[in-house]
Amino acid sequence: MLQTLKNLFSHSLDHPGASSGIIQEKPDFNELKKSNMMMIDMHVHTRFSDSYSRVCKVLAKAEMLGIGVAITDHNEIQGVLRAHELNPDAPVIPGIEVGTLEGPHVLVYFSEICELIDFYHTRIAPYKSLDPYTNTTVGIKDLVVAASRYESLVSVAHPFSHAYTNVPRSIMTGVTDPSFFDYVDAVEVLNGAVSKRRNNQASDFAENLHMQRTGGSDSHSLFEIGSIVTCAKAGSVKAFLAAIKEGRNRVIGKPVGRVRRVPSLAKLSHKHLQHLVPAMCRQMEAYFCGEMEYTDTLIAHKIDMIKTESHHFLTRKLHLSQGWRKEHKKAPVTI
Repeated sequence: MLQTLKNLFSHSLDHPGASSGIIQEKPDFNELKKSNMMMIDMHVHTRFSDSYSRVCKVLAKAEMLGIGVAITDHNEIQGVLRAHELNPDAPVIPGIEVGTLEGPHVLVYFSEICELIDFYHTRIAPYKSLDPYTNTTVGIKDLVVAASRYESLVSVAHPFSHAYTNVPRSIMTGVTDPSFFDYVDAVEVLNGAVSKRRNNQASDFAENLHMQRTGGSDSHSLFEIGSIVTCAKAGSVKAFLAAIKEGRNRVIGKPVGRVRRVPSLAKLSHKHLQHLVPAMCRQMEAYFCGEMEYTDTLIAHKIDMIKTESHHFLTRKLHLSQGWRKEHKKAPVTI
């Protein structure tokens, strides 16, 4: 795995993603309907995690577009349960986005809502952190192994996103054991919250590792829903997930743009700060009382995250060599 990553990042990844099954343009829902395609935005957040979108509004927007959604709230399933309560016949995939102990985020989709409920209560709920919408204390390999025991689809979310959620960087710095990929079905190759360049990198990543592909808007506002969809010829959620596992699907769409996403970023930041600020204050009080080490506090973690991301940013901008990249000074690449 490490050698594969080194080979992958020794080449430029700035070219347009041209992998089969990935179309980076606005979805034409009318044409897709004519092809009898089931269209699902596979990454949608609601007010039950770091969004303010009401479930009823999410369902209404999806119905207006003629698509389905996978509600994948962070470490939470109340949004899915609410959707099932409001309209049990709506094309909604029961899902969840889990922040792992090492940093990367994992999307887990289920055919049956009862299996999601069991998975959540046994594997997620007991391990939430002070900020329930960020990382849990569940190791990534433990998570995906547990998910594989259900009739589920596991996809690595936005693998080239910034900071600690960046999967290749986490692997190559030794934080994450790459063997967890043995239990992963797919990689999210189009995500509405990251840049085109990073989506292209994710596409190359999936292709080099021979993984299947998923995509979704990662919406935190209603206007983002449907900007990216995963499509397959299927008549049910179970058949749809099976089609992805077999590679019989397409991912279509593109991010809505950074400027338009400002309201979404403000919403999710506000949601997180509601939990982070009180948690940081309690931890610093514990630190000053000698009840915990500074390195274990959220403040220390966030400062380290900012330093790490700044270092990688400067590495790319100033063309500095780093680690194994010393062999590739002529073509430095940022993970």
